[in-house]
Formats: sequence, structure tokens, C-alpha cells
Amino acid sequence: MKKFLLRALIIAQVIILVSCASTPAPAPEWCTNPGAVYSESEYLVQVGNGASEIEARSDAAAALAKSNPIKTGIQAFSYSLRTVILPFIFIFNTDLLLIGISSFYQVIWIFFTSLIAMFAFSSGTQNFTIIKNRWYETLLLIIITFTLFRPHRVADIMGIGGKSIIVSVLSVLIYFGIIIIQKKRQAKVPV
Repeated sequence: MKKFLLRALIIAQVIILVSCASTPAPAPEWCTNPGAVYSESEYLVQVGNGASEIEARSDAAAALAKSNPIKTGIQAFSYSLRTVILPFIFIFNTDLLLIGISSFYQVIWIFFTSLIAMFAFSSGTQNFTIIKNRWYETLLLIIITFTLFRPHRVADIMGIGGKSIIVSVLSVLIYFGIIIIQKKRQAKVPV
């Protein structure tokens, strides 16, 4: 029985090796000639090369942007950081778990301030809200993010413990103040 299994295993290995050593299948047409499959009037098409799918996508994105692939990859990495950090809002702001929340209006406020915190974080990390941020706007947006992530902790630090609603309202007002200032600045910029 052992000899039979050993022979079957050897035969299976030989078949696998022969099939792997055969000539490779031709690349699909969308890869070799993307313009034939996707009309250029409807799609932006570019082919990227790389050791992995991620590298190939990054190379294709850089080719579409007509930019340096390294700089494009670094920029894409910095943008992807926010998707890594944002889920931690549930750890920092445990009110989002709705434990001990008794009022419907409190639920609405918690989700509203969390949404503003996410917008502020995205705007701060991208250095762009409505128009390009100035350095102090980016700094304020990052501060707003963390004060809305941990309003109770910030209220304790400020010495107004138990009144985290004041910190939240102040942060939301500053966020909307930045938006108003940027809209006014955008109106002054010639198109």
C-alpha cells in the first residue's frame, strides 16, 4: 500500500511539474492593449508594472498622473493612514458604543461630533478642506480631531470635568469657523 501511495505521489508531482513548465498563457487583451477593450473617451487607461498587484496599481496611477511613482506611492500611503487611524475613534470615544446613553438627542450629538472629527482628521491629514489649508488651519483641525475623539479627557485637562459638551461644542464651532473662513478665501481666488 505504501509503495502504491508513493508512486501515486511521484506521478502527481511529475504531472504538476510538467504542467507548470509548459508555455505560459498569453496575457489578456485588456492588459496588452487596454485601448481596444476600454474606449479612451470613457475611461482613463494605463498599464502598470510591478512585482505585486499593489506595485502595479501604484505604477499605473503614477503613469495616469504623469508623476514620479515614488512620490505618488508616498502620497497614497499618507492618504491611507487615515483609514488605519479612524477606526480607533471607537476606542477613544467609547460613547459611540452607546453604553449608558439614555437620550436620543445625545445619540444624534455623539454621531454628529464623531462625523465632524472624521472630517477634521481627513482635512488635516490631506492639508485641504475647501481650499488648501494654511498651517494653522491644519494644526487646528488635528486638535479638533483629538478633542472630539476624547471630549471627556480634554474637559478633565481643562479643569471643567464632567462638562465635555462645552469642549465638543467649541470644537464644532471652530471647525465650522474654518470652513467659513476658507469659503471667504475661496471667493477671493480668481478662477
